[in-house]
Amino acid sequence: MMLVACSPSAVEDPQIADASTHGPDPVVVTLYTDQAQLFMEYPQLVVNQEARFLAHVTVLEDGAPVVAGTARLELGPMSAPTNILSVESPKNAGLFIPTGQFPSAGSFEARIVVDSPQVQAVFPLPGFVVHADAAAAADAAAAAKQEDIPDAIPFLLEQMWPLRMKARPVAKREMTAWLQVPGLVDARPDSFSSVGAPVDGLLVQQGEHAHIGDWVEEGDFLGFVEAPLTTSDRAQLEAVRTDLLAREMEFESKQIEVAGDLLEAKAEVAYAVSRLHRLEAMREKGLGTVAELEEVRRDRLQAETRLAGAEKLAASFQESRARLEELRQDLADGLGGSDGSAMRYPLLAPISGEIAAVKAHKGDPVRGQETLFTILRSERVWIEAKVSEFDLGRLADNKHARLSAPLFGDRQLDFQDDLNGVLIHVGRMVAEKDRSVTLRYEIDNPQQKMPLGMFVDVFLATQSVNEAIAVPESALVRDLGVDVVYVVVSGETLQRREVQLGIHDGGYVEVLAGLQEGERVIVSDAFRVRLASASPAEFGEGHTH
Repeated sequence: MMLVACSPSAVEDPQIADASTHGPDPVVVTLYTDQAQLFMEYPQLVVNQEARFLAHVTVLEDGAPVVAGTARLELGPMSAPTNILSVESPKNAGLFIPTGQFPSAGSFEARIVVDSPQVQAVFPLPGFVVHADAAAAADAAAAAKQEDIPDAIPFLLEQMWPLRMKARPVAKREMTAWLQVPGLVDARPDSFSSVGAPVDGLLVQQGEHAHIGDWVEEGDFLGFVEAPLTTSDRAQLEAVRTDLLAREMEFESKQIEVAGDLLEAKAEVAYAVSRLHRLEAMREKGLGTVAELEEVRRDRLQAETRLAGAEKLAASFQESRARLEELRQDLADGLGGSDGSAMRYPLLAPISGEIAAVKAHKGDPVRGQETLFTILRSERVWIEAKVSEFDLGRLADNKHARLSAPLFGDRQLDFQDDLNGVLIHVGRMVAEKDRSVTLRYEIDNPQQKMPLGMFVDVFLATQSVNEAIAVPESALVRDLGVDVVYVVVSGETLQRREVQLGIHDGGYVEVLAGLQEGERVIVSDAFRVRLASASPAEFGEGHTH
């Protein structure tokens, strides 16, 4: 079979059969791909009668009409179509009008192929039939006639496109109901530490990395607190110095003795080895006795054992010397003032973390036990959620939670999926002041953005549905006191549908009744459909094809 294409002038000819103006009811097709929607009207096809195919193509992602590209009506197998009718560009934005006639009757495999910078789509056309005569076409139209759709609302694509009105299929999703409660960011006990002054005195030196915002490792130097020595301290210091000097003199004397023993032990080993070698050479010549050889070997073993003991003792004395030098240096480091009349106490970081607060600086007087530095690690924090005693029974067993705060904008962060969070404690006592129970979670603190003490909103799971029919909240319109959505029955026919709602979650709402999975609903500017149904004149007139 051949498709006969009309000339461009014929497309504008008012005598061309127009499905919207006369003859049997036209064929109306609404089809979808992942990218696009096709809404097409064409007359009941009759052999050798020209027909126009009014193909409206919409981009599903943004609700825009296809404004450029080609459209082809293909007949025959998709792998090798034998008849093609092409349109090189839309007549109007979103509207392609392939036009032609068919020389033979029958049922055919057919499709509309759209190739555009906006979308590439193939729409198979079901029930594509060319009738032998007008009577057969009329009978087919009568047989296909459908009952009127209740609460139907005509809404042309030419009205939808300027609004970028979008429709989405109804799908099942997991839905959870949430209870909103107040929460507080708190530090873990092992991530917060204070460094205080051990005595009254002056902060005479501050570490290089001991300022607000600096990161320190455990054991890092933060500063010295210097306190004057009392009379008792001076006396004790002199006693320590005297004892240290006496120990040094005793050590030097003993070290000389140890060094002598070591040299003597080395000489004995050398002599024993020499005797052993000489006697072994004699035995090879048949001189000497076996008993003499064994005696010399015992002498060498005893000499080597004594040498090993002397070496260990010498090594021990070396360690003692090093420790003595450390004590001398510690004593020097612990003394301050130009004349050594003050005691210095070092301040060291007890944990690794960030310096969050500094209460004194170099030269400031400090009091004993006064906090000088506060160190904080806040990569992991606690969230304390306050739950009313009257709401405890509503919580889901898993205590699943989310968090929101102004610094995260409109986003809610899931404790488990986003923040690696765990529930670590459920309070066993009700606070008298606000009749609440505390739930404590431990979570990640992304980039340490959440400061300690900040108030947050915590959302606790109360009910979950695994496969709930759900639509975006933007699809809902309140009309005459009830919740309604607008279902796309065909490309330019919507239906007002009352719905019964359930759980709200993450911008979606569960639909308990009124919708089926797979139906498409208007999800943007749905209120304009309500206005159009109330005042059709406000939304213009029909097609201008």
